[in-house]
Amino acid sequence: MKRIEYFSLLSDIFSFKSLSDDKGNEYVFFEKCCPTDKLINIVDKTEFESFTNHIHFLDNIKKEEFDKLTIISKIILEAILSQLIKLFPDKKFRIYISISLKDSMIVRFHQKWENEEPYCTPEEFKKQNEKVFMVEN
Repeated sequence: MKRIEYFSLLSDIFSFKSLSDDKGNEYVFFEKCCPTDKLINIVDKTEFESFTNHIHFLDNIKKEEFDKLTIISKIILEAILSQLIKLFPDKKFRIYISISLKDSMIVRFHQKWENEEPYCTPEEFKKQNEKVFMVEN
């Protein structure tokens, strides 16, 4: 990836857009990931948002990067949460970053929808080669 592409990717995780479905539910998306089709018959809002809202930030993570990315991930999570709160003050969010050794660093988020479970629980990930972090408001 070219250096400028990293800055473009960084800006992508701070740009958001919202759309409403046929039932009036307002969804929030990374602008880059925003669907272009009408939102109809969304059964699991959490699953839909978390699946749609994911950006592969890095690929092929090396061992020497893994621990540094742990620290960086927490800073990125807080920054994304701050931006979401600023733009959507009446909404509640969960933001995740997963880091997998020799694989990817993925950023994703969803709203806290009533009567729906979170996308995942970071404590479930106990492997040494994978870490998941989450922040919420």
